[in-house]
Amino acid sequence: MYKFFIYAIIIIIKITILNPLYASIVVTTIEGQNLLLYEHSYALVVGNSDYKNFNKLPGAKQDAVEVSKALERKGFTVKLALNLSREKFNNLFTDFTVNRCNKEKSRILFYYAGHGYTLPMAGGETMGYLVMIDTPDPDKNRAGFLKKSIDMQYMVLKSQQMLSRHVLYMFDSCFSGTILNFRSQSKPAKVSQRVKYPVRQFITAGGAKEEVPDKSFFKQVFLDLIEGRVEEPFKDGYITGEELGFYLSAQVPYYFDYQHPRFGKIKNPKLDKGDFIFLAGGVTHYEEPGTGTLEIDTTTVPGMKIEIFNKSGQCVYQGKGDTKIDDLIPGRYTIRAKAPGYEDKRKTISVHKDRKARVSFILELLKGRIFVDAEPSDAQIRILHMPPRYYQGMVLPPGEYELEASHSGYYQLNKWVTLHANEDLTVDMKLQLKKGIIPPQIPVIRKKEVQYIQQGRTFTNQFGMTFVLIPSGSFMMGSPKNESERSDEIQHQVTLTQNYYMQITEVTQGQWQKVMGNNPSYFKDCGASCPVENISWNDVQGFIKQLNKMDSSKNYRLPTEAEWEYAARAGTKTRFFWGNQPDCSRANYGNGWSDECKSINPGKTKIVKSYSSNNWGLYDMHGNVWEWCQDRYGDYSKRDVIDPTGSDTGSLRVFRGGSWNCDASYCRSALRYWHWPESRRNYLGFRLCAPGR
Repeated sequence: MYKFFIYAIIIIIKITILNPLYASIVVTTIEGQNLLLYEHSYALVVGNSDYKNFNKLPGAKQDAVEVSKALERKGFTVKLALNLSREKFNNLFTDFTVNRCNKEKSRILFYYAGHGYTLPMAGGETMGYLVMIDTPDPDKNRAGFLKKSIDMQYMVLKSQQMLSRHVLYMFDSCFSGTILNFRSQSKPAKVSQRVKYPVRQFITAGGAKEEVPDKSFFKQVFLDLIEGRVEEPFKDGYITGEELGFYLSAQVPYYFDYQHPRFGKIKNPKLDKGDFIFLAGGVTHYEEPGTGTLEIDTTTVPGMKIEIFNKSGQCVYQGKGDTKIDDLIPGRYTIRAKAPGYEDKRKTISVHKDRKARVSFILELLKGRIFVDAEPSDAQIRILHMPPRYYQGMVLPPGEYELEASHSGYYQLNKWVTLHANEDLTVDMKLQLKKGIIPPQIPVIRKKEVQYIQQGRTFTNQFGMTFVLIPSGSFMMGSPKNESERSDEIQHQVTLTQNYYMQITEVTQGQWQKVMGNNPSYFKDCGASCPVENISWNDVQGFIKQLNKMDSSKNYRLPTEAEWEYAARAGTKTRFFWGNQPDCSRANYGNGWSDECKSINPGKTKIVKSYSSNNWGLYDMHGNVWEWCQDRYGDYSKRDVIDPTGSDTGSLRVFRGGSWNCDASYCRSALRYWHWPESRRNYLGFRLCAPGR
């Protein structure tokens, strides 16, 4: 049982609309250029629920209605259609293509909620289909299915016939198809001048044979992001198509394990350079010349402050809200809302001469973490009436929670606790042994019991984790401008002033089992010597806390991003520690969504130390599994830095090194990647650090 304490602040910067019939969207790129991107925004939303030959989907109709209303709020002219036959869909889509998709400075969004299906084709390829309400079951009538369904080849062709600059297809259904260029690990970039180029993008709710729940998490996560109910990944005031696809692929499986959204762009070099744009949060559109006045209307809580900063970081307004600001100088502004005990929120807008914008904020109480100190230490812990599985350091909203501890041979213990904002709460759960039961002997590891191996500068703890001493020093972090595939890797000098120990391998399944008493890995059949994966950054924090309780000799932790890259390079300046050229024989990568090493590597994790180490004795710094770092993700400094620890703000956490399923460019020493701290993936693992001497 749990009770949330939730309070919200809504801050609205209002617009006076001068000409509601003429709405345009201007974006400001990272190069500082203002681009008039769209003059028109159109959407077609289809919801199929009353199927004749497939399971009915009553939720699809309501989902389509909610999406259409949300898109209208975002400035789209929307056509909503429900329960379409094959003939009606063809007529509607053709009419929409001819009448709405004939303007170059426009964006087109097609949203479909309903059944999808995948069938094999000759040559081993597959084709995805949209299922209409009169489509026959392909197992009973394949020919009828092909006549009465909508194949992806048709949808791709229609998108190429459209004259609109940007087209985004969103399918709240599960299917696959080789005609679609899925890029499940594509990393979104900030808005640049490339956004002006044409693009045809797609996002599906899942792959072939995956289950689509009638209650759509895909729809809800989509709307939460574009309407500003959650933090945007890049705090630049925009949500791109790539950013949206990445966010959905990360967040939907967190709520529904059996659904994995996929996204990409069609296979056409003239239609895959740009990126679809939503204005973030409550922003709907920018109007043609207006008054330029900002009106701030707020609902306050004690201590709340509103601040507005210009592009150079200068604060141009500070107050409590309910203020009208006239004659604001044109430029790019960041609006910040903050209050003690609440998460800070920021939104960025561009203010042009005679133009106004609308932005909304929701401030949420800071979350806390719950740790359980159980006796016996391997007792099963649950938070009652909550679907997420408990883990040490579980991040939760403030509220009251009922904890349950149980273990064979002991009486069950239940305890109510109150978690406050920004609190690390440790709960003691000591179970009473049942009469006649002899307690198991659980060893307690003390400092003097740690086994040191005299092999130069290494030590091994009782869990079999071996660490090597990394010397302090300076290096060039990031990549040079001529390194291919680089994006957010501004090269700068970093100095690490302290020695530190780095684990020579990734933490294995066996080591995790010894500390946590379970094995969350997807590839369990790989064995105890394979890296543990399918663990979130939050899970790792729980592991570290438990390990430090069981072994007090070291203050174990995750490496910082700088420590990780310094150790991975081991004195080298090349793309990989062995040189600049990819080599499938040097690391486990390239057999998953990338297939460059398909004939060499297994397409899953391998036993650690299967490949040679770098110059400092570290194994698998490239490939096998990505490795979580301690840092929040943020832009690099352009200046020299000493002992950096990452960004002070934001939710995203960094991981490094590439994995078994990605291509070589993602395994480069300089490559940066990030995910939400609660994300679990079968390509995500970690290794530990400890203070040096």
